Amino acid sequence: MARQDDSYNVALAFAFLLFLIGLLAEPRLRQRVVWTRLSERSYSLYLLHGVIAFPVLDALYPALPIELAVVLAVVATFTGVEVSYRLVEAPSHRLARWLSHRGRAAGGEVAPTRQNARATRSARRPSRSRPAAEFMTSRVRAQTDGRRQRATRLLPEQADAPRRT
Repeated sequence: MARQDDSYNVALAFAFLLFLIGLLAEPRLRQRVVWTRLSERSYSLYLLHGVIAFPVLDALYPALPIELAVVLAVVATFTGVEVSYRLVEAPSHRLARWLSHRGRAAGGEVAPTRQNARATRSARRPSRSRPAAEFMTSRVRAQTDGRRQRATRLLPEQADAPRRT
């Protein structure tokens, strides 16, 4: 039997509207901790929203107003998502990083740590005290210097040939 209500169409239209808003507003959005944390937990949210939210709604709705039941279902879902992220997802990410870097570290290279990764990211980020134009100028200068260094390296067959200056 087919569905009698239009809740699927409303949900799809709402999701599409949110997508368009995000797409159009992206250049003006700043990266915030809330968005970063939510995006890190999005897979757990995807997996658990139906498992937690709907049973909680079914249990609470007859006894409580729907608005309160929805709020409690959302809180229960995010609590379950956080527990899942901390106990399952984050440790599995650390294990995957460790396993992927283990082979390279055995070859003499130091495996990256969380502190090294943060230092590398912050070194690439422009300083708040330095204007963006100056930052971009220094990046272009560094890229140009890198090209010059690569251009001055000689191939083995070129090393014997006389150099022009």
